[in-house]
Amino acid sequence: MEKHPLGSQAFIPVNGCIFIVIVAKEINGIPSEPIAFITNKGQGVNYHKNIWHGVLAPLEDNATFTVIDWIGKENNLETYTFDSYFQVSE
Repeated sequence: MEKHPLGSQAFIPVNGCIFIVIVAKEINGIPSEPIAFITNKGQGVNYHKNIWHGVLAPLEDNATFTVIDWIGKENNLETYTFDSYFQVSE
């Protein structure tokens, strides 16, 4: 999981592909158990700053995204690795 303390991050599918969105609440400074969603075709997402989320996970081949991200000299990335795996299923 990752979060960005200084700015939001947006992912917009150029060709309308669907993708998995994984988010988690923060509890005591680390992400809680993640929750996963599948976007609608062509739907983008904008993760507000300090929102724990998974990496970009398209479900279609040849997925192209426009990514809007904060740029600056300060560190805008925090990561967390869980001790166990989670499985995404419908």
